[in-house]
Amino acid sequence: MHRSGDSIGEPRSLSGRYNPEGIEPSVFAGWVRPVSVCGFTALDIGANAQRIERTGRDVRLDGMEQYSAVFQVAGRSAISQNDQVASLAFGDVALIDASRPWTYLSSDGNTQWNCLSIQLPRQSLVSHLGFEPQGGICRRGTLAGRLLLDIIRNADNGERIACAAADSYMQLAIYDLVGALFAPSDPWSVSRHADKLFTRIRGVIKDRFADPDFGPSEAAAEAGISLRYLQKLFTARNST
Repeated sequence: MHRSGDSIGEPRSLSGRYNPEGIEPSVFAGWVRPVSVCGFTALDIGANAQRIERTGRDVRLDGMEQYSAVFQVAGRSAISQNDQVASLAFGDVALIDASRPWTYLSSDGNTQWNCLSIQLPRQSLVSHLGFEPQGGICRRGTLAGRLLLDIIRNADNGERIACAAADSYMQLAIYDLVGALFAPSDPWSVSRHADKLFTRIRGVIKDRFADPDFGPSEAAAEAGISLRYLQKLFTARNST
């Protein structure tokens, strides 16, 4: 799919390569509308295709490294990824990993469906959360989900403060909401990732400790994480 005006044409889009199936080209209709959300890109997507598939070949061709939190806002559907099938009704949200194949299935025949998704850079999200979320997970009826959907819907209503500094704080809030939605139920998987990262950071600090120009910001940059997450790692271990 791609954005041509507001319609969907060839199987390529702002969010990667996909293949719409299950409907004749002569009656196919749909759209992709990008919206800026605090420095992230959100997509308002709708179509009457019964099936949209992102194959392993699509993944290899575009090499996208991002996650998408996908909200169902009209119709019913199911998303399949990582051997999991998540059924989506109005307000439900699923996490999609663009680095792996997935399939979107409409549950309403040829009726037009609509979803909203926000695209999140993989490295930044993982660095902020301290764990690597698994795609294909669905959440419904949560406060974090409602807050995130409200942010996406109201991002372009003309009342948002046009301020880069405000956007940076809102991005952290969005990452935290995604973490609240999709954190693994087993805390060990989170702590194990954090322990490995903390060990690597200690090595970086040890190697550059004598450098007068080296400080917390440089340590965070070299580890590929945010300064806020670096502080969280040390605070959790009663260190500074």
